[in-house]
Amino acid sequence: MNSLLKKMRTLLVRILPACAALLIAAALSACSISAVPSQSADGAKTAAADSSETEKPKKQKKEDKKDKDKDKAKEGKKEKPEKEKPDKGESGEKRPEKEKPEKERSDKEKPEEVKADERPEEAEREDAKTGIEEDGWYYDLESVVIYYDTYGKLPGNFVTKKEAKETGWEGGKIDGFIDDAAIGGDHFGNYEKRLPAGKGIKYIECDIDTKDRSRGAKRLIISDQGKYYYTDDHYETFSEVIIKDGSVSLEPLE
Repeated sequence: MNSLLKKMRTLLVRILPACAALLIAAALSACSISAVPSQSADGAKTAAADSSETEKPKKQKKEDKKDKDKDKAKEGKKEKPEKEKPDKGESGEKRPEKEKPEKERSDKEKPEEVKADERPEEAEREDAKTGIEEDGWYYDLESVVIYYDTYGKLPGNFVTKKEAKETGWEGGKIDGFIDDAAIGGDHFGNYEKRLPAGKGIKYIECDIDTKDRSRGAKRLIISDQGKYYYTDDHYETFSEVIIKDGSVSLEPLE
């Protein structure tokens, strides 16, 4: 009996450490198995968070980008350098400003326009010299030529044939239809080529010495080249009118 107990004790002594080791190993494996699900759950949460981050609406991203752009723009405005003030010269005086272009000049800086009734002094001196006034009415050759040469137009008493016909005139004396008038200002064709017929030359004609009488045969022909021609036989012959020192002379036309 004692020998049996001894054998059992010896067997237990040998078996117990092995059983203890098996129990410890089983406990450790149980702990590792329980830890794995928690780690996988944490990984799933992380993945879900990442996917939610990547799945943000595009509109939100655009708004975020706009906010960043606005911030950059504000920073850029703050960082703009101040405009440099104009330097002064060595003497301390301000440098002269550049002259403004003509378009930017104010109305005060523009030259005053000469009104029609404010005639230049030169024209007034010419009146005193020749005795020909702009508002005067003239009929004789010398006065009409000097008037046209001075003012670039015929005296006010001349009317065209068209203007005369509107009053009922059909030819001959005009004075009975328009008081103190004379015919002048119509185109002269120079069809017989008795006057210079260069390309582009144009002529007008007017009656001479018709006050209180019929039109007669006297005509003054004026070219746009500044030349004057006179005929007293209704275009058969012509003389060139020469103006010199306020007087008029005639030279035969070759």
